[in-house]
Amino acid sequence: MRRRDGLTLPEVLVALVILAAAVFPLIRVFGTSYALTSKQAFQEQGLKIAEAALAKLMGVQFELLDNASTSVDLPFEVIHASGSSNGKITLQGSPALGSGSVDIGRVRYDIQVQVFREFSGPAGSSNALMFHFFHALPPADPNAGPLPPPPPPPLPFLPVPPPGLMIATYSCPDCFLRIAVTVSNPESQPVRLATFRADLRR
Repeated sequence: MRRRDGLTLPEVLVALVILAAAVFPLIRVFGTSYALTSKQAFQEQGLKIAEAALAKLMGVQFELLDNASTSVDLPFEVIHASGSSNGKITLQGSPALGSGSVDIGRVRYDIQVQVFREFSGPAGSSNALMFHFFHALPPADPNAGPLPPPPPPPLPFLPVPPPGLMIATYSCPDCFLRIAVTVSNPESQPVRLATFRADLRR
């Protein structure tokens, strides 16, 4: 009777089935992890672009944001791991609306800019930015027992402040803008950032 060394075909097939059953779940796990990591990287890059765009918008003339009567192109630079890329935002409107894009590698990031007049004055009106100044609370007396609860904060544009607490009120005569930037790309969720700006020349 002859003895045959090695594996038979059924044994090889069974081994391949067992190997496939062990490897395929790992492939799915690694594929999912890679996709999540890639989306996170695209969102982080979008955040850098939004920060660079806001930095540029905070440095331009106030009138370009409040009342861009003609179309204005604003170039800006984005620093990233592989170097730097140049983008451009075009603004127009009162208050301004804008759009632009920047290409990093093979991915294009689209930029949308919206400017809102949060407070527009004039001074003393309900649309003006108000600053209220109050007396500081007196130091606690250890023999006086527990302190009473602090007074509630004033409501926006409160016509009559609480007596004896407010020192002064300042009504800002200038516009106070909110600048919102949205950066989107086909590979991840949009990134949104916002900040505020006032006309500090006056």
